[in-house]
Amino acid sequence: MTPDAHVRFEELAAGHALHALEPGDEQVFLDHLATCPDCQRAVSSHTETLGHLAYAAEPAELPDGILAGIRREIGQPAAPFAVPLAAPSSLDAARARRRLPTALASRTWIGAAAAVALVLSMGVWNLALHRDRSQADLRASQLAAAVATLEQGATQRAKLTDPQGRPVAYALVRPDSSVSLVIDGLARNDRNSSTYVLWQKGSYGVRAVGSFDVTREGVDVVQSLLLSRDVVGLDGFAVTREPGRRAPAAPGSNPVAAGGLSA
Repeated sequence: MTPDAHVRFEELAAGHALHALEPGDEQVFLDHLATCPDCQRAVSSHTETLGHLAYAAEPAELPDGILAGIRREIGQPAAPFAVPLAAPSSLDAARARRRLPTALASRTWIGAAAAVALVLSMGVWNLALHRDRSQADLRASQLAAAVATLEQGATQRAKLTDPQGRPVAYALVRPDSSVSLVIDGLARNDRNSSTYVLWQKGSYGVRAVGSFDVTREGVDVVQSLLLSRDVVGLDGFAVTREPGRRAPAAPGSNPVAAGGLSA
């Protein structure tokens, strides 16, 4: 695909992250997303950015009339106290609006959703989140979005929980035996003296899939880990934190996360 041909999918990636695509465009994009690493990264980036956008500004009161304008853009009915919408100038004009091409309609929805995101950056949604939604809820939403993006084409997945039963990672297995690990909740490790290790568990033993570092808070993704073919009957994964910078032959500490496979 040429760069020019891919521009449309880059636009759709933003709309997908904002849940603003028409059903037809959504399906076209999802079919493309399953085989396009660039778009997978773009959706993940857009989702994480939107999740943090509400915290980028101090809470601010909504300017008069802006909600009514946004509702007019996205086609939602105005609130009882909003200014009534003006009637179309003619029946032909109303019909013409309904005959907008799909691509143009999609861009209208994307633009309207972007307007909503702009309002969030002003602090409106910031205020609501701080009042009605905990930080844990927000992190859970970001984690779910990252998993949904990466599980396109995955054949199995495992939810890994910590000793307290909280989900802190998801392992996604693909047909080529590669594993992607989506993490959110593991403590940072010292890259000079320790490493995390993902282990695969089966009926005939435990083997290291690969080592990785946790260098930041929030959602992160580790990709291109490869399953060992020595383990028969793969049924789950575990994560340990080990001293040194290499995965040992066997786990040297208790798991910080573990879970079984599901189809």
